[in-house]
Amino acid sequence: MKKGQLVRVVDIFDYNRRPISQRVTDELLRQTYINDYKTNKYNFKKENQIAQNYVKKELKLITSSRFYWSKEGVRYLQQLKLDYSDDFDILLKIERLNDTSFKLIFGDVKGNSVSTWKVAYLPNGQYKSKIIATRLPLEKLKVRMKVYEIRNGKLTIHED
Repeated sequence: MKKGQLVRVVDIFDYNRRPISQRVTDELLRQTYINDYKTNKYNFKKENQIAQNYVKKELKLITSSRFYWSKEGVRYLQQLKLDYSDDFDILLKIERLNDTSFKLIFGDVKGNSVSTWKVAYLPNGQYKSKIIATRLPLEKLKVRMKVYEIRNGKLTIHED
């Protein structure tokens, strides 16, 4: 930061040096949920306006001082959370695109890529930034994974 303005993001690790911070993961999930909401996953748009507004407020699609709560909206968001509970657990690749953005490729337990994202940090006031996550076309990637198995009481290790 130069005089409090964003110049370069050094890395996107969290304070425990995990590959990406919870702030980034939260934004990736939010964008995934927004996409599902917009494409009417589970036919949710048939629900009443209070449920719609609850979900929109939780996803930060609307800013309203009104309080919305809906059992249907809570259930819908819980289902989305279950749907994507492990989608951002395995980070196969991080690539710096420029001073303030990165490309992230996530994979499954077999080392195959399942989603590609661009994460950009934008200035949002002095000493602050906001994250914009954009889903990119899937970049095919296969990473060799070590598989640990116990068979007949013996540990075996092999690459998948």
